[in-house]
Amino acid sequence: MGIGLTDPIPPSIARGLQASPSRVSLLFTSYLLITALAMPVTAFVSSRIRGESDRGRAKRVGQG
Repeated sequence: MGIGLTDPIPPSIARGLQASPSRVSLLFTSYLLITALAMPVTAFVSSRIRGESDRGRAKRVGQG
């Protein structure tokens, strides 16, 4: 699934925005590249946040 679901959409967007299909394809490509670059960063931050809260919970459980 994922981005494959959007395959029929670019021609419609191009008509609505009066843009060329290549411009709309560039828009989708830019979005995918930004998403691909942001994924590792957000995963790292998420693991750091989760790791800190899990350690705090483990300390409380061990004390009780």
